[in-house]
Amino acid sequence: MEIWDLYNKDLKVIGEHIRGTEMPENGYHLVVHIWIRNSEGEYLMTQRSAKKKTYPLAWECVGGSVLQGEESLHAALREVHEEVGIVLKPEEGRKVLTQIRDFAGDVRVNDINDVYLFEYDGPVLLSQATTDEVAQVKWMSRHEIKELYKNGEMVSVIKDLSYFMQGEDICWDTLYVSDLDGTLMRNDCALSKNTIDIINDLTEKGLAFTFATARSIESARPITGELRLKLPVITRNGAVLAENTTGKHLEKALFTEKEVKLLKELLPELPKYGFVSCFLGEEMHRLYIDGEHSPELDGYIDYYTDNPTVRPVSTVSELFCGEPGYVTLVGPKDEIFPIYNRVREYDGWECLFQKDTYRDEYWLEICPQNCTKAKTILKLKKRYGFKRLVVFGDGLNDIPMFKAADECYAVSNALEEVRQIATGVIGSNEEDAVAEFLRHRMEM
Repeated sequence: MEIWDLYNKDLKVIGEHIRGTEMPENGYHLVVHIWIRNSEGEYLMTQRSAKKKTYPLAWECVGGSVLQGEESLHAALREVHEEVGIVLKPEEGRKVLTQIRDFAGDVRVNDINDVYLFEYDGPVLLSQATTDEVAQVKWMSRHEIKELYKNGEMVSVIKDLSYFMQGEDICWDTLYVSDLDGTLMRNDCALSKNTIDIINDLTEKGLAFTFATARSIESARPITGELRLKLPVITRNGAVLAENTTGKHLEKALFTEKEVKLLKELLPELPKYGFVSCFLGEEMHRLYIDGEHSPELDGYIDYYTDNPTVRPVSTVSELFCGEPGYVTLVGPKDEIFPIYNRVREYDGWECLFQKDTYRDEYWLEICPQNCTKAKTILKLKKRYGFKRLVVFGDGLNDIPMFKAADECYAVSNALEEVRQIATGVIGSNEEDAVAEFLRHRMEM
């Protein structure tokens, strides 16, 4: 007897269901579809055994039902091993979308369908499968799969394949990344409801979207928390990968002891102008020395008065407690620029100097080597198997990711230097231009 968790449309478990019994109209069970793609761009298709009671000899991707208490990803890995004998690793794939379906074609299914895409170039040996559900397997091009689809040779309950039939250059194979301040965000430091709704809708339909920002995840989440993003977000100019929905730090870059010592020597002005972001367990604390500060640093501290992780310490050594990963100085251009010229002489870290998006003040940000928006975006692109990169931005720190992208779009309020190298100029951040561009692109 196979038992499933029973869900409502809000993805909350409301009970259990025994396979083969009638599904209540307001209840849904969780299923997984797993598309396995090789480096030639072909997908592994399976033909159901002639012994199957339903849809014998029909073609489909690997898939099945999630068992009671089982996580979706675990079920995907299990089904692949059971059906085609392949042992996949979680990091080799990603969930591309979730569908809530009452019907698939004219068949009532009442399911929540998690769709996964995995990259795999190894052998497929049905002798290693743990079930006899599959008669044969074949690597097929998208064109061949579409022909099966048109000719009615696929399992009918998976024929709701609009997500797969979209051009792969638009959906599955392209990573879309937007800058946050001045690009995705409006000038009131917020995301409009329109932007949130469009991006959430497109993400559920399979759009691979994330954002890259100089902000910490702690600073970004009050603004971006309603975005239901499936990919990690890039924070601290690439130094920290985080989960947008929870704020969890997934990966972080840190300064070495040697670099901390050098930073202390090179930055005697740090108590007046700056703070250090240090990881203490799962929390990131922004630490500054109590005393006389630049008006710009005082403004930053005042903004976070009620945040207990933005706090004073007494000494420079305490500034670098725990695991230090980011140094920030803020003040007038003529006072911060000489500091920038001094610290950028060392090639063991990354330095960024730029004007604030909203105020007439300048920021110097120092982070560990190879931590830039562009480098971290390319790392994500490679990790998840994307073939194309499309980015959006407005400022000088977006230029490296523009140069790394296949397409780069500047909002109309971007700096002239950014607009000049862009693939195109879209509307302004006040017009939700990024979200509207994505909506139009997905409708093409």
